[in-house]
Amino acid sequence: AKANGCDSKRWSFLTGALIEIDAITEQFGLGFAREVDGPFIFSHTLRTIVLDPRGRIQRMFIGNDWSAKELAAELRKAAKIPMTDSPRQPIPAEATGKHRPL
Repeated sequence: AKANGCDSKRWSFLTGALIEIDAITEQFGLGFAREVDGPFIFSHTLRTIVLDPRGRIQRMFIGNDWSAKELAAELRKAAKIPMTDSPRQPIPAEATGKHRPL
């Protein structure tokens, strides 16, 4: 965060080997590309993910068309889910607001 001129109390940036970054972005349908002459190393699409206490996806907001009220509602829903030892599961289509093809 500091290297990008951002307040590290408010921002965290994902970093690692390219293969690791590619693996995590693929899980969330997040596209990214290296910028040639831009101010950043990478340009990417936006995802805001709400996880439940088990580490499973409660909701994935795609882009920035969501409101603080919507995010707060999803956080409250996620907080009500009891913590269990359930294994992590794939992202359900309803979490993204889109249906997956059969």
